[in-house]
Amino acid sequence: YADDVIEPHTAWLLDDYANRPGHRGHPSAPVGELARIVTELDRLGFQTHTHATGGPLELTQADLLPLRPWRRAHEEPAHPSFARWVDDAWETITARHHLAALTSAARGLVASGVEAGDRVALMADTRYEWLLLDEAIWAVGAGTVPVYPSSSAGQLEWILRDSGARLLLVGTADQAETARGLGLDVEVLVIDEDALEVLGERGRQVPEARVIERRDAVT
Repeated sequence: YADDVIEPHTAWLLDDYANRPGHRGHPSAPVGELARIVTELDRLGFQTHTHATGGPLELTQADLLPLRPWRRAHEEPAHPSFARWVDDAWETITARHHLAALTSAARGLVASGVEAGDRVALMADTRYEWLLLDEAIWAVGAGTVPVYPSSSAGQLEWILRDSGARLLLVGTADQAETARGLGLDVEVLVIDEDALEVLGERGRQVPEARVIERRDAVT
């Protein structure tokens, strides 16, 4: 696995995993030493690649991404899963609180008429609410249609028409103004204008079991 000619632009496999059947994820040198080697190779002009081999990875229903928030909240409810900057300070969001907010949003999506297999467009900068809503969309069996926050009106219109999204979640009032100006039959909710609260209020009459049923139908 080394060609015995170590010079710039020559590929060199640092760890011969393939020669050791059953060995997976255990380098033959300490991590710090491997980091030193890779750094030195980079300085000398090498391009390095890491790779591991092993048996096929067996996944179960519990490994599906829509189940991750429930699993984390069950196993470590107080785990500090996220932190966001609020009122000049970091606010910690535990796994338990994240799941409660996710479930509330998911119930609101169901109440808004989002069915399994529907598309929900999400146009916002990177923020905690983006992830929260993305996971809520998964939980009800729908699909997220990500839209760059810098998209023009024409780009947004094309994406909404092409995807058939039945709901658009945007980050700011300016983005909402752009979307509503298109005249499409797509509801727009604004994160900065309490979209999560609106979804929470709508979903009050939707039992949590409905969300669990949708979640468990995801394959």
